[in-house]
Amino acid sequence: MFSKLLKYDFKSVKRFGFPLILIAVALSLLGGVNGFFFAKAVGSDDASFISIISVLTFMLIIYAVVICASITAIFVYVDFYKSLCTDQGYLTFTLPVSSTSLLNSKIVNSLIWSLISAATMVVCFFVIFLGVGLGMPPSDPSVPPEDIG
Repeated sequence: MFSKLLKYDFKSVKRFGFPLILIAVALSLLGGVNGFFFAKAVGSDDASFISIISVLTFMLIIYAVVICASITAIFVYVDFYKSLCTDQGYLTFTLPVSSTSLLNSKIVNSLIWSLISAATMVVCFFVIFLGVGLGMPPSDPSVPPEDIG
């Protein structure tokens, strides 16, 4: 019965979780492209306006990826509340299942979605910083660095 409860809990969060993951991945691809062009623009002479816009866009994309993971966690909490504390909770506790099984399925579901969100964030940040790394000009150790002062 635990597996059926877990399947139901996973499906109830999946409606919101997977679209948020897809949004985060799309934003990370956009952030990777933005980071690539930002790193290319840093070496050019008229990079001031492009740099400012790129930095602001880069920060907004990173915040949006973090917000997508946070919203996924909020949906897990709301699902927990709705299925145990509201009118739906009354119906949930009328099932011929122990309360321990209900709570265990909720806890395992939240753990699974937390791991999915964490893995998504790691992949998204990797893609974003990969774009920045690919856009950086290659460094030549034989050329001395420019004098800043």
